[in-house]
Amino acid sequence: MSTRYLGIATTASVAAAQEHYGSAAQWERIGARGHADDTGQSQRLGPSETAFIRARDGFYLGSVSDTG
Repeated sequence: MSTRYLGIATTASVAAAQEHYGSAAQWERIGARGHADDTGQSQRLGPSETAFIRARDGFYLGSVSDTG
């Protein structure tokens, strides 16, 4: 996932909600992985993401924050 997207979507209220609902550590790992390599290589789906998508008929990615 693009770190640019995460930078826009992760406002203070979103980070607080992630902490409250228990997903903050996961999003922190995703964000750190995106910063590891600015060549775009780290933006590709890895084996676990690919397996997750293949196992489904469809999926949704959504985010809501105080900025929209």
